[in-house]
Amino acid sequence: SERIKRIVLQARPDVITFQEMDHVQQFLQDKDFSARYTCMVDVAKAYKPPTYTGHKGGSPHDDLSPDKYFHHLLASRAAFAPKSYSNAYLFRSKRDAKAPGTHSTHTTHSIDTIDDDGCVIFWKKDTFKPVELGFLGIPSDTEKSEAVVALTLQHLKTDTMLNVLTAHLPSGDEHSKELERLAVLNN
Repeated sequence: SERIKRIVLQARPDVITFQEMDHVQQFLQDKDFSARYTCMVDVAKAYKPPTYTGHKGGSPHDDLSPDKYFHHLLASRAAFAPKSYSNAYLFRSKRDAKAPGTHSTHTTHSIDTIDDDGCVIFWKKDTFKPVELGFLGIPSDTEKSEAVVALTLQHLKTDTMLNVLTAHLPSGDEHSKELERLAVLNN
């Protein structure tokens, strides 16, 4: 994530979308990055990763359980849609659990700062202001939830509106994967 932040800060794009992003809180807490960019629609609100067990099927108390998923996305006021019960969350929480406390040769984080991987939109704070944030669920036959992030930004100097969407579609070069991507888009 440090390398990605350096590249972004050097390239200085106005808008950035990431897929498989599992470091949203770290990006927002980075002094240099957060001085220029945000994904927070409500500037008075601090981003907090969802609370849940991280186990597939989860519990009814999980922020990302299927019945609470969209409530969490909307309440967060962040242009970020994590996949529930993602492998990234499980991998990082298992790796960090092996390290005593938060000290290890690996970078570790408290369980409260581990994100699931998902899609996020960042924008330059001095160029755009957020106008509207929405999410569109991606159909799933499993207990996992994920969504398209849709954001309308207004250019501060020209008042031009810009619609930005990001989603993580299935990957792969096979014909069957292309059909899977088209099915997701058609649903």
